[in-house]
Formats: sequence, C-alpha cells, structure tokens
Amino acid sequence: MPVRQRDAARAAATHPAAAEDPIARAAESATEIADVATLVPPEVRERMVREAAYYRAERRGFAAGHELEDWLSAEADIDRLLALETRIAS
Repeated sequence: MPVRQRDAARAAATHPAAAEDPIARAAESATEIADVATLVPPEVRERMVREAAYYRAERRGFAAGHELEDWLSAEADIDRLLALETRIAS
C-alpha cells in the first residue's frame, strides 16, 4: 500500500467515527497486516502459514477440497497474530 494511502487509512481509522465505520476499521486492519509483512522474513511467514494450514486440515480429518480455504485462513490467522504481537510490543 502506498504511503499516502496508508497514512489516509490510519487517519481515517483514528477518527472518532472510525469505530463505527467498518470501512475505516478494515483499512486500519489492512494497514497493520501490510506492516507486519516487513517484520518477519517471507520464508518464516510461509513456514508459519504452512504449519497453521496443516493443523487446520488435520482438524478436518484431511478431507480433500478445502486446501485453498485452509491456506487462506492460515494466512489471515498468522497475519493477525503477527499484528497483535506488533501492537503488544509497541
């Protein structure tokens, strides 16, 4: 996300009405997740996602046909986890 868009998203998200505005909340969340991508090397993030996707598949009994869903959900989970760790650390 370009710096200007990111700054606009942060400004919109910190505005008092942002708590009620789902678009502003989504923009803030997307900005945090984009920032997280720079905190860990891509190989480390991929390994984390791969492992999380494996455990999701395991919980389903490895039933076929849900591989993409498992991967995308695992990516979202890992990005949220990293964003949370970033917020806690700062």
